[in-house]
Amino acid sequence: MASKFQASLLLNTMVFVLEGMSKIDEEVRKELEGWDRVIQWKVMPDGPNAYIVTKDSYINAAKGLHPEPNLSMVFQDIETTVGVLSRKLDPQDAIANQKMTIEGDFTDAMKLTGAMLHAEKYSKKVFFILKCMLKAIFS
Repeated sequence: MASKFQASLLLNTMVFVLEGMSKIDEEVRKELEGWDRVIQWKVMPDGPNAYIVTKDSYINAAKGLHPEPNLSMVFQDIETTVGVLSRKLDPQDAIANQKMTIEGDFTDAMKLTGAMLHAEKYSKKVFFILKCMLKAIFS
């Protein structure tokens, strides 16, 4: 069974890796050019939650909820959050089964996906390290 700690670790790592990538990777900044938005990940019923603010081709990450997000990815529970963020559960399946919803402009979700794909080469290493840490902690 997934824990709130696992969800928080995965979620916060993702948003702060995105922030870091916007600072060091020109491809990520090109993907974000002219796209000033607030993207939020919300876990029901009571978190963890995080969001990113994209402005001037850079990302700033934060914990918690933003009062006016342009786009929110809402997970219905911790289990779904950990499943999607650890890639054990396909986000499309989570949406189809009403375990995850997207609130806001779907084109923003597509734009975010593009930036995340550029950052993926770095985040795979980070998530591999996280996966090993989680196994060590919870095995």
